Amino acid sequence: MNFTEQQWQKQWEIVDLALANDGGAPLSKAVHFFSEFVHEVREPGDADTKAVELGYHSFDHLEHQLFNLLFDFFHRCKQDGIVAELIHLIVHLDRFSVSLKDYFGRCLKVSDDEVPETVKLVISKILNEFYEGSVGMYVTEYDIAYAGTDHPRQALDVHRPSSEAEKKKLPAILYFHGGAWAYGDRQSAIKRFRHYNEAGVVLISASYRLIPDAIWPDPMDDCVVALDYVIEHADALGIDASKIAVWGSSAGAHLAGLLAGGERGAQADKIRGYIDFCAPVALDEYVSVLTGAMREVSPVMQLLGGDHDQLKKWAHDASINHTIDATFPPTLIVHGTADDTVPFAESEMLQAKIRAAGGKATLVTQLDGLHRVDDTEVADQVVSFIRDIMA
Repeated sequence: MNFTEQQWQKQWEIVDLALANDGGAPLSKAVHFFSEFVHEVREPGDADTKAVELGYHSFDHLEHQLFNLLFDFFHRCKQDGIVAELIHLIVHLDRFSVSLKDYFGRCLKVSDDEVPETVKLVISKILNEFYEGSVGMYVTEYDIAYAGTDHPRQALDVHRPSSEAEKKKLPAILYFHGGAWAYGDRQSAIKRFRHYNEAGVVLISASYRLIPDAIWPDPMDDCVVALDYVIEHADALGIDASKIAVWGSSAGAHLAGLLAGGERGAQADKIRGYIDFCAPVALDEYVSVLTGAMREVSPVMQLLGGDHDQLKKWAHDASINHTIDATFPPTLIVHGTADDTVPFAESEMLQAKIRAAGGKATLVTQLDGLHRVDDTEVADQVVSFIRDIMA
């Protein structure tokens, strides 16, 4: 079965009604809906196509939206003490995202009066089944505000290898999620990080404000402030401030690349390396050829605030290729040759420009790969790169 936005809203109204009436059958019905919905989008087939049919940009977009709703649902269940229904919900989420499971993992660390022991046991079981042995890889500190505000997207999570939990001054990598500058969240990074535990570094995942609520340069400024925070609070975070690299995927790789290039006052001289998964590199060139309906719906144009007097300047400033000189840090680029979101040629351009400026850049090609890097294929190369730049 496919669920439309209207059906989703109707079921969410059932959840509200159920919670208002202390649980009971309506809530069970809503939980059943959640499990059926998750089952539908997780069935074999083209998940992105299914997501687009439902009005989302991609499956990742759908997953994040569902996560946000279930996140709130979980909170309300916990606050209202609906333990039986909460357990029912968790049990039926065995197909759902690591993001939600990671959040449930936090509940294992709170006091018993906040989350009953029975719920903790169920969560532990689901986590262990889902992560397939990766639970416990990291000791994590969540929701650290980096900008002095309570904005939920101006925060970061710090994942420290469990084997290094008592040691100090580890190297660190600051990671920025993808999502066309419009969606995504730092919690999703744990899906990626579990492949790179052997690197022996602290992995820091930061969120940033998204379009349409924030346009250029706000998302970039958030990333600059996040990097500043990590450098300035290195001792408290248990990291070596002289050994920090940046990493991102897609839109996040774009912002990380601008950090590496020193855009918007970023402390690029403190960055030891840059890991780029499918970054758009030349936004100005892309904007210059966009016409018609594509120009109106383009995430790049939305990031840049549409057509206005400063568009040309903003597009130039937001393009990594204009930040590259001999000081650009060593770079590892990973990109699929069949990427139809960000052309593979963008990464070829980036590598060529860095090398022409006298820098070091390695391009790892995923033959016929789309706009989603397969971490299992590149883990060894990424870990090796991290060790080299941190040596």
